[in-house]
Amino acid sequence: MRTSVLLRIAVPAPIHSVFDYLPPRGVGPEALQPGQRLMVPFGRGERCGLLLELVTESEVEQSRLKRALELLDYEPLLGPEELGLLLWAADYYRHPVGEVIAAALPLRLRRGKAPASHGRPGWKLT
Repeated sequence: MRTSVLLRIAVPAPIHSVFDYLPPRGVGPEALQPGQRLMVPFGRGERCGLLLELVTESEVEQSRLKRALELLDYEPLLGPEELGLLLWAADYYRHPVGEVIAAALPLRLRRGKAPASHGRPGWKLT
């Protein structure tokens, strides 16, 4: 079975490359946008990565690609401007792009948890 869309994901690891994955089961390409977090298999464990782009071809045979496990965000956390800045910083400072993006996110989001709710503000007008 050939999948027409592949995911190029930045994974927080000390590796100067990004990784291609198959979309998670039950998630169509219309639900995927750059800037969303996905839980992906990586090595012997799982990591929270960030979708950089949707592609149709990979250097790796499609039969060898792993499937992303779960889409964590329905809306992108980072817009094109923020992603562009982080990609530029990774290139300029010669640092792995996955680690640069992870450093820009709060710990809660890096661990794959949902953003904190804004139920009650910490301040009020008096």
